[in-house]
Amino acid sequence: MGGRSWWTGRRRRRPACAYAFRGFTITRAAHMAARSPRQDCPASWLTGTFMALTTVLDPAARRVFRLAYASRSLSGMGAPFVTELADYAASSNRRNRVSGVLFAQDDIFLQWLEGPRDTVCALMKRIEADPRHHEVSVLGSGWMAQRRYARWPMQLSDRPMPCLAPRSPRSSYDADGAMRAFDSVAEDHLREAAPDGRVHLEHAAFARALISASDEALPALPQAALRDLHRRAELADHVCMALAQGRAEDIWPPDQIAIALFRLNRLWQQAGRARDPVQARRHVAIAVPPGASEILGAIVKADLLRSEGVAVRMVLDDSDEAALDAACSPGLDAVIVAGPRAGPGSEARRAHGFALAVQARAPRRPVYLGGAASGPLAAWAGAQALNEAQANAHASLAIGELVQSALGSLNRQRTAFDAPRTASQRH
Repeated sequence: MGGRSWWTGRRRRRPACAYAFRGFTITRAAHMAARSPRQDCPASWLTGTFMALTTVLDPAARRVFRLAYASRSLSGMGAPFVTELADYAASSNRRNRVSGVLFAQDDIFLQWLEGPRDTVCALMKRIEADPRHHEVSVLGSGWMAQRRYARWPMQLSDRPMPCLAPRSPRSSYDADGAMRAFDSVAEDHLREAAPDGRVHLEHAAFARALISASDEALPALPQAALRDLHRRAELADHVCMALAQGRAEDIWPPDQIAIALFRLNRLWQQAGRARDPVQARRHVAIAVPPGASEILGAIVKADLLRSEGVAVRMVLDDSDEAALDAACSPGLDAVIVAGPRAGPGSEARRAHGFALAVQARAPRRPVYLGGAASGPLAAWAGAQALNEAQANAHASLAIGELVQSALGSLNRQRTAFDAPRTASQRH
């Protein structure tokens, strides 16, 4: 890439007609015409780095703001303190819908932040004002269509960090080295989410235990998952991923997968459910398409959204017309259509068709489709997408970050839901 000037912001002539940044491209004309995020973010520290190259003309794609910076820390900030700092940041970021990764080595901090623009900008201002940081330098900022580290509210990387320190007082941090560091840890993030990744192996064992155990001796959820809703959702996400792989490779027949999903549903109920907030920020419907067999993903997403202050109405009607009426009823900010995560492609097509029917019935209401292709269950990512959908009254069908449905139960247990129901819904 010619010295990676696309990362550092230096302008060079190029024979190619498009600039590229990690899979996102815009033409040279679009690059010249695109509105810079500098105009969108009032923070004075936004310098002309690579942000213009990643500005996308389509407003619907400009959903996630990202920023990378490097700084020096005060001496004496040892590993225990940095670990505690990262844990605190993860807790705060989860509430504020921010994700990212942190490198800390010697006295250098290198951090990537991604999330709502105003939130990331405000966080960066606080970092600049923090006396524990000095020589703070923003290496790059701009817009992305989706998160790069969606599963990590703040991950303290154990990978070796390249030497980023300035070679002289007048030079800047090594942005090329920073880019390579972020690339390497992004590969770790992808491997953790992939069916053949390291994390998957332990969850495959849990899925196998769900299949082989008796109803009286189910495997216990880990204590960390019992204590924390987000960790519990992550566990369910990975177990379902293992079951989907088992289905694809003919390791387990459909009836055994259905048993595992039913038992996972049971464990989720025993761990406790989230209730609708007293004062809701948003009101959404989560609709399970009539005839679908997987519903645990809808339960998980409902609990995650409720924990974020969103009131959830479950739509479980057996007829298409009744389900459409419920999903399109007044007072809803968005509709989430639950798609399968462990089920076959026919279930995904069913969910897609129902989502299109909802969109046709209520064209001005944001409609989101979930399922195996929607990514990990992450409450803060979902809340972000929901907030942005509320700002766009003309949102079309969005298949992406908001919803991951599926997991499910063969007999469509109805007793799990504590949200208001219509008279036509069975228990």
